[in-house]
Amino acid sequence: MTMLNWHLIERKNMESKILVDTNVLLDYFLTREPFFNDAKQIIEKCAEGKINACIAAHSVSNMFFIQCVSAPTRVLMICGR
Repeated sequence: MTMLNWHLIERKNMESKILVDTNVLLDYFLTREPFFNDAKQIIEKCAEGKINACIAAHSVSNMFFIQCVSAPTRVLMICGR
């Protein structure tokens, strides 16, 4: 497969995906207003398969850190402590 063909395949696949920003995820998980309802709609559409989405790898560790700082009791409950 030539580089041009690979580029076109990747481009076609990316057109149907969105990158969900860390802040959108935090709005949802931390119920942050006024953005919670919008974030909830995005997450629900992803769960239903209506939106094909991905997150950046660093979003997971960033969200955990931010949740530890902003809601430490909630994180301890999630971790089972």
